[in-house]
Amino acid sequence: MGVLLGKGVFYWVVLHKATELKSRGMIMFELKVGFENQKQTITAESFRFGEYGVIGKRLFELASCKPLPAVIGRWPEGLSLLIRNLYECQDRASPVMKPGGLIRTTKTGVGKTAVVAFTGGRDSVAVACMLLDEGYEVHLLHFSGLNRAHYREAANCERIADYLGVPLEIRKVKVRGRSGDLSNRFRNQFILCQQLDFAESIGASAVAQGNHQADNLNNVTRWIWFADARENYEAFQEAFAGGIEYRTGLCVNPSMVYATIARLRPDLLVYLGSCVHPHMYMDLRRKQTKEKWGVDMLPGRCGVCYKCCWEYLMLGEISDLVELDREYSLHCLDVVREKWNYFYDESLRPVSRLATARAIIDREYIPADTIMGWVEETSQERE
Repeated sequence: MGVLLGKGVFYWVVLHKATELKSRGMIMFELKVGFENQKQTITAESFRFGEYGVIGKRLFELASCKPLPAVIGRWPEGLSLLIRNLYECQDRASPVMKPGGLIRTTKTGVGKTAVVAFTGGRDSVAVACMLLDEGYEVHLLHFSGLNRAHYREAANCERIADYLGVPLEIRKVKVRGRSGDLSNRFRNQFILCQQLDFAESIGASAVAQGNHQADNLNNVTRWIWFADARENYEAFQEAFAGGIEYRTGLCVNPSMVYATIARLRPDLLVYLGSCVHPHMYMDLRRKQTKEKWGVDMLPGRCGVCYKCCWEYLMLGEISDLVELDREYSLHCLDVVREKWNYFYDESLRPVSRLATARAIIDREYIPADTIMGWVEETSQERE
């Protein structure tokens, strides 16, 4: 009898707790959704979504749907082009949507003040440095919780903000559920909406992100980098037009990014690792690179993934931080070529090491004489 009573109490507690969590939207399989097939929700934890932020939340949650729904309810007409891009990238017909009014025109800020979406990575650092060089008062805005690396990112953002001597605002969000993609297809547009709210709250005149001019819907890998495509930024700016200026597309390509940082703030290069491996495996990967190639990697770099290999080649040509090793450099080119479909469309994969070197190193920004020379030597040896 005592055992049965004990079990009854236990199950009552579990049921009561589950009901409480469900009412707060915290049970994954009972996730409250706003669209058919929605896989994720995003909530603000350390702040409140503003007028534009609510729209960004809805865009984020729509992009998580698998498959995308045929009917999506009421939306401002200005967002139709941006939503159409999302559907076309997944080979879906444009959805049925009801007109939902107009998006309010953004307010004009005072002076030269810019809000930079900041991850502490090379692109956002380059943008911050460029705007500071142009005479802007820069405010950095970082969102913690948007990806699995957010704990490391926040610490790196604080370190770089302190170095630059600019204010940093860290806002926490909670993403529940998984879409099946490595990143949400409207991640950047969600952040832009939050930037507009923050910019208006401090009277800023511009917002900026570290997207590349070279990225477009015809060359990026859409299941990862769709949010970075130039067409999506153009559609967003058309929908959210007004007094706030958009300083997007300041970065041309990775070569220009590294060359810009090397010119304006070279001391920051050591902090800009963008390794794709989880932090827990970093030391092991660095040790393997040292044992196999005899190469010591900079902090935050594994030496194995395509991002670290790409960066090694760049830094080796423009800074004293990296001393290029011939065999490892050639290996890095092979890794970048092998993993080409991780960032660019498969149809654009280079056919050789030389083609890979030319594709990833823009000699207008980085003199790649060392790497190009080694590649040409190996080509001649094979012939």
